[in-house]
Amino acid sequence: MSERSALAPLLTTAGAAPAARDERFAKGVSKFVDHIGSEADKRVQDLSLIWRLTSVSAMREHRRRLIEGLSRGVPPFEELPTEMPDPDDRRHFGDAMSALNGTWLPVYLSRAITQERDGEKAREALSRAFVTNVLNLDAQVQLLSDALIDVRFDQQDPSAGRSRRIAAILDALGEAVWSSEAEIVPGDSFGLAYNNLVENLARRPSNDRSASLLAARSVLRFLVLAVRLHGTLAADAGTYRFLGPLKRSLGTSNWPEELLPELNRAASQVFEQLLFLVRLKMPDADLRRIYLSMVGDGIGKNRLAQATEDPSRFEPDLAHWLRTGTYRRKLPTQTAVEETAVSAVDRDLGLALRETETIRATIGAIASDVISAADFHSSRLGEDLKSVFDRTDRLIAHIESAARRRNLVLKGEPGEIVPFSPIEHEPVDNAIGARTVRIRSRAVERVLDGKSAGVIVKGDVEGT
Repeated sequence: MSERSALAPLLTTAGAAPAARDERFAKGVSKFVDHIGSEADKRVQDLSLIWRLTSVSAMREHRRRLIEGLSRGVPPFEELPTEMPDPDDRRHFGDAMSALNGTWLPVYLSRAITQERDGEKAREALSRAFVTNVLNLDAQVQLLSDALIDVRFDQQDPSAGRSRRIAAILDALGEAVWSSEAEIVPGDSFGLAYNNLVENLARRPSNDRSASLLAARSVLRFLVLAVRLHGTLAADAGTYRFLGPLKRSLGTSNWPEELLPELNRAASQVFEQLLFLVRLKMPDADLRRIYLSMVGDGIGKNRLAQATEDPSRFEPDLAHWLRTGTYRRKLPTQTAVEETAVSAVDRDLGLALRETETIRATIGAIASDVISAADFHSSRLGEDLKSVFDRTDRLIAHIESAARRRNLVLKGEPGEIVPFSPIEHEPVDNAIGARTVRIRSRAVERVLDGKSAGVIVKGDVEGT
């Protein structure tokens, strides 16, 4: 029996309540679940319909059977819910997607959410299903950012359409994240992912002021929500890298007055985290700079000064730093144990940095061919490989960002012939006594104020 014929007893809502007492309805549900894995063209429409029919209380048992069947997994859908003209049908479909599981769902749902035009309830339902399947904030944001690339907006003003769509997406995602019963974790690269999303606005700024402000409000509101869920995000200056692209999207050097309520809420989170870190004797200059950029130098410095009025709250040197951003005298150096630990971390980070170029070049050379070959055998395999390559690229960007914060840079070029230096190069048998050597892998050094402050990882070399 085909999927379409399995739905024959269920096609009218008028007969739904009586059918609850009819064995034929139960058989229809079972047959639908059995055949939803087929290649029929209307699986999206059928799933929406049967979910609607089983939504009344008299259908509770049939809904339970349906959920059990769907939870066992179904093959990927090819069509998107946007092919159904009724937004209510799309909402029922979104609700049903929360019962499914499968590795294909995150990408599929991110496409469905970003392609949804004007069905607010449908987007909310799809977002709840999305959050159920993707429990990392950074992955949620990055998937939606990637999916936006394929969205086509109104040709008369595509930038305004993009701004309004991003606003709607973030509002729906925020509601889904906040109401989720599952534990949503921030992930390792939220700041990078959020910056990528906001760059969608900055690359194509809209001339429609209302659309730009709408998007900016939603961007700031979601950020506030994310920090409320995970306060540690406010301790990472990288979380706020999106502020630059957001301001560019507005086409102004100063924050518009209309955004001050949302901006002040976000700034207050930075303020509290900054004070917390200072109390731990871990002042963060980047975080202080970000706070001042959000509220303005005058207002920000005044608030920081007020926070230091009680002498019992901070040590004098730290209070002075909060007010001015500078120290009256050098703080005591870390213990030898702490210095050793930091040096070990820097060395590991330097080794990782050295590998990034090779990995990026290798992926760049093979990614397209490998994904094409995988797609030929299985579209799911192709999507999985693309996801792996994308995550690797984000991991590399994260390593490079961490290295910049530690002022680490690569020195030399592989294959370059240079004078041998025991400080910069590892000794090797065929280079002993040599005046010049060929670089095999580059050295990593720390550079402060434009000058080398020491080699972190020596380069590998060979004799010429």
